[in-house]
Amino acid sequence: MCNKILFARGANGQGQLGLPSGVDVYHLAQVMLDGICPMFLSAGGNHTLMLDSTGCLFAAGDNTLGQCGNNVGKWEGFAQVAQGQCWTAIAAGWEFSVFATENAVWTSGHGKYGELGLGEGIFHAVMQRIPGFPSKNKKISQLCAGVYHVICLLDNGECWGWGDARHGELGPDLSGCVYMPTKMCVPSNVRAVACGRGFSVTLSMTLDVWGRLRGIPYSLKLSEMKIELNDILSLNASWSAVFILMKRGNVVMLGRDDLAQRCPAEMPPLKMLAVGSEHCLGIGVDGKVYGWGWNEHGNVREDKKDVREVYLLEIPKGNVRFVAAGCGTSWIYIETSNKAVNETENTIANIKHVF
Repeated sequence: MCNKILFARGANGQGQLGLPSGVDVYHLAQVMLDGICPMFLSAGGNHTLMLDSTGCLFAAGDNTLGQCGNNVGKWEGFAQVAQGQCWTAIAAGWEFSVFATENAVWTSGHGKYGELGLGEGIFHAVMQRIPGFPSKNKKISQLCAGVYHVICLLDNGECWGWGDARHGELGPDLSGCVYMPTKMCVPSNVRAVACGRGFSVTLSMTLDVWGRLRGIPYSLKLSEMKIELNDILSLNASWSAVFILMKRGNVVMLGRDDLAQRCPAEMPPLKMLAVGSEHCLGIGVDGKVYGWGWNEHGNVREDKKDVREVYLLEIPKGNVRFVAAGCGTSWIYIETSNKAVNETENTIANIKHVF
């Protein structure tokens, strides 16, 4: 029999891991899913969104401002929210969330810089649809949220953004607070976007950085970086760095390294990469899970020391389906046999004292 299990570790002061303890968790702990089959997680400041294989939406953590998509103050674990839609994309910001179907966008929570995209003067909302966006016959390809801003990539390669643009996060023509979705003046035919803290990245034939990312030129030609566009597997951003996972498994990183953000040189080839605020988890071609970076909340390993070396996380034997990372938070989703699950009971027991 195959079991699907979600493990979590790291910051959990508001229950954002989906665990009821309310304190940080320094070992892998099993999250109770009650039949949910997660496909994707997005983590905000103290809340987490989960999308399952059927397009249903679940949330955990702080909901005092409605950032989880309803008016319920608090609950334990992941609970289903915003029923009645087939959701295709989710993105969590600091105290807000963005939800998308194929051709519509909703926002929920709080944002003083226009993060909700609902117009000037609207700083709080609970599950409100952004009117008229995207326009007719345009579909949403990617949804991405930074700490205080949002970028939506459409199927025609256009980028539309809203929220904090005080540092140039939304391109050269937008500044201050952008209160509604506005087309960004960026290169055409964008393939992917990523949002950090105070900056954004767009990928086309060039890698363009918008906003403040210390020490990085605003535009880098892929040819000068010795990178072919079709060799890129994924583009991600932390609060202070950009990570490009190549199809051959290596990670190209641009940005700060004061908290061990740079991928260790000895890292085995990776096939999937999750980037949090200042740490990363990767699934190796060998099927193992590796981590590095900022570790204050035990989000990578048991101590609080930043991880600069190749670190292998101990997980049950099985097929790792995906990893996810947020603000000092980490998740690993695996399929495993009953025998392998039994082998992890001692590991789970080790952290029961925090509940």
